[in-house]
Amino acid sequence: MTPTLPDALAGPETDSSKRTRLQALTRPVVAIRDPAALTIFHYIAYLYVVLYVSRFIEFLPGFLRPILVFSVILIGGALMSGRILALLSTTGGRIMAGCLLWMSVCSLFSIWPGQSIQIMITMYKTFLSVMIIVAFTSSFRAAVGMVMSTAFGLGMSALFPLFSGGSMAGRSVVDAQDGGGTLSDPNFFCMFLIMGVPLLGYATWRMQKVGKLIPLGLSFLALGYAVLTSSRSGFLALAIAVVFLFFQVTGQQKVKILIGAGVAVGMLVVLAPSTTLLRLTTIFDIDSSRVKTEEEQLEAQRAAGSAEGRLHLLTQGIQMTLRNPIFGVGPDMFQDGEERLAEEQGIRSSRHVSHNTYVQASSETGFLGFGLFAALIFVAYRNLTKVRAWCRKNYHPMGREIYAITFAFQTTLLMLYVELFFLSLLFSPIVWILVGLAIALTEVARQELARNFDLPVGPAKQGPPLYVLKRPGVVLAKDLAGVGNIRGQGASKQFVGTRPGRGVPGDGPVPRPSGG
Repeated sequence: MTPTLPDALAGPETDSSKRTRLQALTRPVVAIRDPAALTIFHYIAYLYVVLYVSRFIEFLPGFLRPILVFSVILIGGALMSGRILALLSTTGGRIMAGCLLWMSVCSLFSIWPGQSIQIMITMYKTFLSVMIIVAFTSSFRAAVGMVMSTAFGLGMSALFPLFSGGSMAGRSVVDAQDGGGTLSDPNFFCMFLIMGVPLLGYATWRMQKVGKLIPLGLSFLALGYAVLTSSRSGFLALAIAVVFLFFQVTGQQKVKILIGAGVAVGMLVVLAPSTTLLRLTTIFDIDSSRVKTEEEQLEAQRAAGSAEGRLHLLTQGIQMTLRNPIFGVGPDMFQDGEERLAEEQGIRSSRHVSHNTYVQASSETGFLGFGLFAALIFVAYRNLTKVRAWCRKNYHPMGREIYAITFAFQTTLLMLYVELFFLSLLFSPIVWILVGLAIALTEVARQELARNFDLPVGPAKQGPPLYVLKRPGVVLAKDLAGVGNIRGQGASKQFVGTRPGRGVPGDGPVPRPSGG
């Protein structure tokens, strides 16, 4: 029986009619005989991702528009490759497009249509960027390049305070042009810092020798500045990521995580400023016994006031959703909607954003908009889970590499989803870029797992005869029972091992199939 991918991993590419229709939609406008001609476009796309994710463009003078220039070049390359509509061939991509279309409809019924339409123009520019990134994530090798670019893009955030650091109420921020920018908010800055850590961990695992020091150093620098931001949402996201990691590893690794977490907490208590510790541990009530200076008293009041304000905005957002269940108040209209609601209630308006992306989606685009957004982020996360789980249970020459990259990216997504509870990120490009890249990573991982493997083998020095695997599908563990040495271009170094029972270097023994 020919081994094939389970239905859980069989994506839209297995449907011949859909594939044929997609190929017709994305037929190259220029015939390219040599795929290597597109290599330069891939490198431009990697640089594009670094600049886009790191927000380095916010430090450049206004007349420099590298993203615009690169977008034009990459659109041409995507048209030449025939993959300009690759995003729309995926379930997640179609949900993303549907979400944006519904937001556009809601903007027509907005309490201020002009402002909502303006934010939607920006959103379609972001969607175009996602389409470009997915178009050039055309293979697993390209996906590795995109993830590494994202890792170093986010890691660059830790370098910005060295030459453009600032402070907001004693919390570390980054000041771009004119003192503004995405990273000028300490909570946003912390989010960028911590989301890069899992991907930098993957880069450390993948790079060789001295090269490992670069992502490793960026990781420690990012964690150090994350502490100085005093962001409670960031620390909660980081804690949940550590718990997630704890339940994914073996017993011996669990001990290492516990020891590392204990050391990190100890260093935090000893080295972090007292105001940082006070803010991180203050939710609604101020513990007067811990407040010793006026500065600590002020910081505690800020922290408690911030928590109370967020709770008030949450209730206001829910009420706006119930009052406008179909179209909401309009994209980017939460502040105006909350002001009108406060006037009706006879209370003072907070004039703040929602500080909760899920409530922002429901109050600004109605229940349908919330449902589409929730479905989008769920599908992106769930599909990575399926690929990672399959790699964990079955043997595949690229299984270890695919497992590592999907695990790192899934951890980053998990932290992002936690941050969505505390920040207004519905129209933030980083959310759509990461979700789009997760969709592309899932698709190329599926393709890699479903590739035909031709593993030519040499004479065995011991054990039973060797097999040449040339059948479609993936190489399952049961196909390796009784197989001696496996050699070939299709297998990575880590998986070039000896007969089962003696183990596969780098990944432990190949499990024997149950039932003989």
